[in-house]
Amino acid sequence: MSYSEFVKEQLEKSPGFKKTVELLKDVKGKKCLVFFHDDPDGLTSGAIIYRILKKLGADTTLRIPETMELEKFRIEEELKQKKYDILFIIDKATMGYYNEYQDLVKDVVIIDHHPLIGALPERCVVFNPSVPNYTFCSAAILCNMLSEAIGLRENLDDLLTLIGLKGDWAIEPATDIVAPLAKPFYDETAKKFPNLVKKISSRPTMFEVNQREKTTVLNQIGEFYFALSGGGFQYFYNDSIPELKNKKQVEFAFETLLALDVKDYGSLDEFIGRMSRKDLAGKIYQCFLDDWNKSKKMFDNAALLDKVAGANVYIFMGSNVALMPMVGSVKLYELGNPVVLIMFNWLGEKNGVHISFRANTDKIHCGNIASQLTEKLVSKFGNKGIISGGGHPRAAEFRTRTSGISLSNVISEFLQVYYKIAKSECSVCFSKVEKEADYCSFCGARIDVNVPHITSKLVSGVYKILFYIFLVIIFGTLLIGLFGIGQSKYKYSGFNGRDGYCDYCGKKLSFIDMLYQTTKRGDEFCRYHRGGVKINE
Repeated sequence: MSYSEFVKEQLEKSPGFKKTVELLKDVKGKKCLVFFHDDPDGLTSGAIIYRILKKLGADTTLRIPETMELEKFRIEEELKQKKYDILFIIDKATMGYYNEYQDLVKDVVIIDHHPLIGALPERCVVFNPSVPNYTFCSAAILCNMLSEAIGLRENLDDLLTLIGLKGDWAIEPATDIVAPLAKPFYDETAKKFPNLVKKISSRPTMFEVNQREKTTVLNQIGEFYFALSGGGFQYFYNDSIPELKNKKQVEFAFETLLALDVKDYGSLDEFIGRMSRKDLAGKIYQCFLDDWNKSKKMFDNAALLDKVAGANVYIFMGSNVALMPMVGSVKLYELGNPVVLIMFNWLGEKNGVHISFRANTDKIHCGNIASQLTEKLVSKFGNKGIISGGGHPRAAEFRTRTSGISLSNVISEFLQVYYKIAKSECSVCFSKVEKEADYCSFCGARIDVNVPHITSKLVSGVYKILFYIFLVIIFGTLLIGLFGIGQSKYKYSGFNGRDGYCDYCGKKLSFIDMLYQTTKRGDEFCRYHRGGVKINE
């Protein structure tokens, strides 16, 4: 099946795809507000959509916020300056609360590939292959499909899409891995750019996580744009490079994408050499490489945290570690398979906590941990939009930013979410529980009770011993109280009352009454006559 045929097939299958195409065809003269993610996939997607809107005659405003999700206040700020007909949210998650944005702008279009968080925003037009079931792809390929469906696709769009797919790990030409949704496009486009995807022996990039012997020029360009854009993690060099003092680095990266010279490049040097601002781009990339070498040494301190269904779970903790997610992805290769690597980065009180998740197994869904940790902290501390997190099964991010939440609070809440999702067990007694359960069916504890791992095992052992001792005491007391086991036979005690009845009034004794019996004489009294009746000697 050709790529064109594939796009036509998907157009019939996907209502969101079809509605987005219809809106775009009628966009001439309309005011469009476009928000997109600040990583390579988001930037290339934004560039493709911008090119479509420009060709179709739309009045377009572009914004590249640093957060993953799009917060309401950002839209409201833009609306103070200008009214818009269509809001595009590209590669910035698919959130249930995006439904509210339709009250601000008539048409809201979500172009995304991340799993749904919350309820489906039904008032929006949603073009997302990962709703309802996760589909491995990128936003760039979705934007390319839109360009193809409308008949505006050009070679620059294809080059941008290759960079976006590579930047979001949806293709790996060095090991022949291609996301199924991107395969028709890749098979066709690889013939246009054979040198880009040809395997070469060169310095391994951040993308060589399964092997370190071969790479491609496309991989090198993908890493280069991670450096230029900050990779979606805001690793900027404004303080180190004077030329960036009054310029946003991510906007510079976006501008270079729009100005790319389309060519089947044979090397990264050739690619950089044909850029209009090659000197500044080269300085940014060199800063990136220097930081990479420094951070790589720190990851030797990663420690084994746990084992889940045969997968080793490692944890790394650092302070102001540059390029942490990217360096961690390479460390994952060194740690073996199957492995989950959870990386904590304390960025100071001003910038908060950044947690990055990387895995080469599906034993633990990293994106679920990141998104549920976000929901948990937001419900407890507020700061919706400032605290953010989510992602894919094997790669996810979480940030607290300027919320002011301490590292200890984040670690505490993380452990609760980790036990519930990864372990599916109670953190007090370690009994297996249903993933949606709020309480343990064995001990009754909340599933998300926070107890450190080793302490939990100690507490759980003591708890079980006390629990069974308590059962023995209760059972023994019942036997003694109800059947008189181990007690004197009252019919020989000189009292006229029947066993189990008050010797004064004849009232049947309760279980508590039996516990209060006078052991000296063997008499039995109900609660009304205990201590208030004189007994003849």
